[in-house]
Amino acid sequence: MTLIPCHGMYLPDEKTDIGDIFDKISMGKGRTFWYLITLSDRTDRLFEIYTAKELSQPPYRNKTLYVAGFARGRRGMLNMLEEILLEIYNKTKGFNVHSFFNP
Repeated sequence: MTLIPCHGMYLPDEKTDIGDIFDKISMGKGRTFWYLITLSDRTDRLFEIYTAKELSQPPYRNKTLYVAGFARGRRGMLNMLEEILLEIYNKTKGFNVHSFFNP
């Protein structure tokens, strides 16, 4: 699996080593408490949300995911998702997440 950080990716805190976490998740060794918020490749959705454990399953091995944010725990993910959506709407007056994260 390939994890690509989006421009302006949201992090749980400034000290997060995304390279190390992405490597572990890509190798199937990600902690179960990490949630990844990725850009959806479907036109009827804004994001897809995955747990690190889910991404260790065979269907995801050849997948490329564009990561808009990742958070620790379900509550952290929900808070981050709310923060992302509010910022996108406040800055663009819309919800075009692809153009927001890939200027």
